[in-house]
Amino acid sequence: MKDRALPSQGSSFVVTTRAAPGIETMRAMLFGHAFSSHRHDTYAIGATALGVQIFRYRGAARHRRCLPFVPTPIVDDPRFVQTVEAILSLADDLSDDLAATCAIAALTDSLWRLAGSSFPSAVRLRLASLHAVRNALLACNGERMGMAELERIANLSRWELARQFRRAFGVSPYRFHMLRRLEQARRRMAAGARLADAALECGFADQSHFTRHFRNAYGMSPGRWRCLANGTKPAVQSAAS
Repeated sequence: MKDRALPSQGSSFVVTTRAAPGIETMRAMLFGHAFSSHRHDTYAIGATALGVQIFRYRGAARHRRCLPFVPTPIVDDPRFVQTVEAILSLADDLSDDLAATCAIAALTDSLWRLAGSSFPSAVRLRLASLHAVRNALLACNGERMGMAELERIANLSRWELARQFRRAFGVSPYRFHMLRRLEQARRRMAAGARLADAALECGFADQSHFTRHFRNAYGMSPGRWRCLANGTKPAVQSAAS
């Protein structure tokens, strides 16, 4: 494995995006003494992708980050790390209120657990409502559905719906919906649709957006999947094929 070259100090940057109401995503590369002592009135949760972040928290030097009600500022819990990484991988999709709701619900539950407690889970599952939501997602035929419509079907708040759906079916409503859309796209490709047409018909912003989610779900690009399904050999495989 070749060593990865470190960026020069002139490569420092901060890029922020308002991903959804109340959610801001940020990518940053900082060197040296990047900022002075300050306070946040919101939670900042992230991951260090390269290098080491050193900071002072409540009078002591720390590496990485913390939230006020979590006992330690260094969180190595695998389930929490997995939750954060999943949210970061969805950063471009958080403008979708279904994606944002499921991400916030998963993160909140993880934080409750890290704080030494558990989110109240004694609420009886509204199975009839949850099955109604599941059936609606199965019948969407690849079209996108918003959180408001699912709330109406379930007659539950979006937060309770997100948590109860995961408890009932083992997956968030966003992930369930995404996999159904990808299944529809596969069927349309198998029927001869172009990749770009299948992507747009199933609610993806563009072919690149579609390819990223398809590869995440099936481990290969949609172009390669179509060739394997058709028994043909791709002429030239590109990143977006």
